[in-house]
Amino acid sequence: MAEEAATLIEMRNALGPRALLCADANGGWTAAEAIRYVKLVESASPDFLEQPVATDNVDAMTRVARASSVPISADESIHALEDIRWLLACGAASGSAFKIMKLEGISRCMAAIRLCRALGGDVNLSGKLGEASVANAATLSVATAVGGVTWGLSVTNSYLVDDIVRKPIAVRDGCIHPIEEPGLGVDIDETKVARFELRPKSERHGCQGLEKTAPLRVTSE
Repeated sequence: MAEEAATLIEMRNALGPRALLCADANGGWTAAEAIRYVKLVESASPDFLEQPVATDNVDAMTRVARASSVPISADESIHALEDIRWLLACGAASGSAFKIMKLEGISRCMAAIRLCRALGGDVNLSGKLGEASVANAATLSVATAVGGVTWGLSVTNSYLVDDIVRKPIAVRDGCIHPIEEPGLGVDIDETKVARFELRPKSERHGCQGLEKTAPLRVTSE
């Protein structure tokens, strides 16, 4: 716990006060652990701490939110629009992280973001780790349409060694420009799609199933 706090403080010192900086516990801490963390990092003014405790422990999440000035973001706790309304109303969260996949589509994701903003909540919008530019283009489209993504936008295709579009989405100087091409605005590279397609295993292997012609690898760089 102290090590994680020290890392965030060091990052704040290195990046300065204007950089958006957050932490994500993925629901892995107890209320006591999360309270200790927010008190340790409070002086570094993190923009938010995401899902500090278990998804169904709203009381613990509320206690963490009241323990310091560090804003708390819901993530795994959000399954429906009413969850957003309830968590913000009871003070368990100051905003939420949104993903198209988690909210089952673009329209539902946009509706959830608009509700959160209407209730005075902050918004983080992101993709799952290692999504290709096709999925990230959809996330970028949502961000462009709704605006006000106060807790930042995170695209994740940069973690892939290779992508399936001709021109992957790129982050430059901390910014992503809206795509102005038709549809999602990305051009699928059919050659790469063929390389990564799933196909039945040959009969000679004596078993049924699927195999990849080439794996998509994730890099930490």
